[in-house]
Amino acid sequence: RDIPVEDLDPVYLSSSVHKRRKLIVGIPVAERKTDYLMETLTSLFQNLEDGYRSEILFIVMFATIEISSSSVRNKTAAMQNRFADEIRGGLLQ
Repeated sequence: RDIPVEDLDPVYLSSSVHKRRKLIVGIPVAERKTDYLMETLTSLFQNLEDGYRSEILFIVMFATIEISSSSVRNKTAAMQNRFADEIRGGLLQ
């Protein structure tokens, strides 16, 4: 099925302008029986040395063509709630 070009535009968790990063890490997320997203992000942020926080950007990429699905909305809301500081600080998008 054809996907409209505008559906390929990113959906940002924050509208703030972020500075350039040395490393960008994409985290693909697909629908599965067991969801590891929150666990993975928690581990990444807890184990990331403070000196690297301003040099890295983690981008969560949902593998779906239905960006308005309840699953995507729920995961996005959970990330915004649990990782508000990381989003504000430009570490997570």
